Amino acid sequence: MRYARQDRIAEEMKKTLSKGIRDLLTDAETATIWSITQIDVTKDLRHAKVFVSILGTKEQEAGMMAALQKKSGALRKLVGSKVRMHFTPELHFFHDHSIEHGLKISKILNDIKDGEDHE
Repeated sequence: MRYARQDRIAEEMKKTLSKGIRDLLTDAETATIWSITQIDVTKDLRHAKVFVSILGTKEQEAGMMAALQKKSGALRKLVGSKVRMHFTPELHFFHDHSIEHGLKISKILNDIKDGEDHE
């Protein structure tokens, strides 16, 4: 069951983390298109799963995920200073592949449509 407070905190964290990632990570670490797609905060607000969609090469994706893990402490500190709550959640970063899958499906559907148009 979702709670409105969890959703509000997740939304504030999303804004703060997006800005923090842009500020803390170097261009070499974020040489891709990326976005935070979702944040799930546990009911006790001790942990947060941060889902990040990354469009780029496999090396760029791996590099950015490694940089996020490495700088998770600094990002957590930033969240603690910007979002008012009793505890600052421990951040767990996950690569979200949903946008990539959507692009692949869209390409397949376009290929099918193009094939039908030529017949």
